[in-house]
Amino acid sequence: MKKLITILFFFTAFVSNAQRTMFCSNNNYVAPEIPATLITTDLLLHLDANNTASYPGSGNGNTFYDLSANLNHGTLSTSAIANTASTPKKFTFNGSLGTIVSFDPTKFNVTYTGKTVMFAAKMDASGNTYRALFGSSDGRNFNFYLMQSGAGYKLHFSSTGPNWVNQMGWESDVVQLATGQWYVFAFTHDATSARFFLNGQLVGTTSGTTILQYQTTIVGERLGGGDNYWKGDINTALIYKRGLSNAEILQNYNALKSRF
Repeated sequence: MKKLITILFFFTAFVSNAQRTMFCSNNNYVAPEIPATLITTDLLLHLDANNTASYPGSGNGNTFYDLSANLNHGTLSTSAIANTASTPKKFTFNGSLGTIVSFDPTKFNVTYTGKTVMFAAKMDASGNTYRALFGSSDGRNFNFYLMQSGAGYKLHFSSTGPNWVNQMGWESDVVQLATGQWYVFAFTHDATSARFFLNGQLVGTTSGTTILQYQTTIVGERLGGGDNYWKGDINTALIYKRGLSNAEILQNYNALKSRF
């Protein structure tokens, strides 16, 4: 009986020491990093040139498929803008009405508690002061563009109520951008604040905002153009019907950054 008790004592001590070794702070175990994934809650538009479910490949039709549950598929003005043999895959816009992607505006006519837009894009050299990534020319719901400001740029977002009442626009701080370089631009707002982000980092904030519901447009919403046009490449476009948090914006950026 004494031998049995002795054996049990040493076995218990061995197990306890093994557990301490496994879980103590100086062990060599490193938890695997979990890749970031895109936020999909309240997503109204998700275009991804890298995903063959969004666009099958260069020359494969004039439809840019929306990966969100909203299924607001875009119509390319010409399939020539698709360049899915590149790394990363992309759509190339020449800064004119001739290279845009158009969407059904009724698919955006939902209730909003805020708005968020995100774009992974690369800017080409252009003489234009304004360079629109998304928007409409006869009504502003998600008009997002870069505005040249001295030696730098400001990110700009504008939205209006019905009949251009309560037109609202926001600008970021001045940021330095280079042509030929990929960036992830974002804007988000809710009833508390409006915020701009560049590569997941906050670059401008305004407190106290009004949530404007969707204003139906005649020409619809466009990728690569609004009341001015984008010259350069676009890889990803995301639109949400709510304001994403700073942490969610960063999560989306982390999910995209490895491709650039």
